[in-house]
Order: sequence, then C-alpha cells, then structure tokens
Amino acid sequence: MLETQRYSLPQLCHQVNDERNTVITLDAAWAAEKIAINLVPVKLPGWTIFTVGEAVAFLNGA
Repeated sequence: MLETQRYSLPQLCHQVNDERNTVITLDAAWAAEKIAINLVPVKLPGWTIFTVGEAVAFLNGA
C-alpha cells in the first residue's frame, strides 16, 4: 500500500532508545522522518508512531 503511494521502503525491526535509554524495537520505521508503524501502541518523544489500523486509515484519507 505504501509503495503504491510512492513512500520509500521502511527499515524493519528498527531499534531506538527511549528517554530512559530503554531499547524500543519498531516494526517498520522511516528513521529520517521519525515515522513508524508498530503492532502495539508505542510513545516516543519526537516520533509519530501509528498502529497498523491507524496507518491504513491515514493512507486511505480517513
């Protein structure tokens, strides 16, 4: 779906540190843009992280 809308491919299983220096693994991430899609909700300061359902709704213009 993302490919048809000309998005670049994400990095899979991208790891970042949260504010407590805990390693968080994001399912699919566009690190340069700090955007990710994750199966479970995650909050990371400075990142926009969608669940799969939220990402599909966003891409469909909902």
